[in-house]
Amino acid sequence: MPRPLPEHPDLAHLKRQAKALRDAARADDPAALARITAHVPLRQGQPVALSAAQWTLAREYGYSSWPAMKADVAERAMSFDARVAAFVTAKIGRASCRERV
Repeated sequence: MPRPLPEHPDLAHLKRQAKALRDAARADDPAALARITAHVPLRQGQPVALSAAQWTLAREYGYSSWPAMKADVAERAMSFDARVAAFVTAKIGRASCRERV
């Protein structure tokens, strides 16, 4: 079962977590390697890529990919006022496009 993201997730913190997981796996930490290999096949003799650690974190948090998790975190970080402003801007933009036609 996936673990939940914190109530107010921080992308910078998630990036640091991914780098720490990658570094631990590169240092042959069995727990880190097990976490990654549960989600990503690793090639023998190749260093663990940051993308493998990012993918692992995303999957552990229940997302299909790192970009999907990033998008959700960015959306959560947007304040209510910013969401309203984005909505109004989008609607005004669409309305003005219709008026020109």
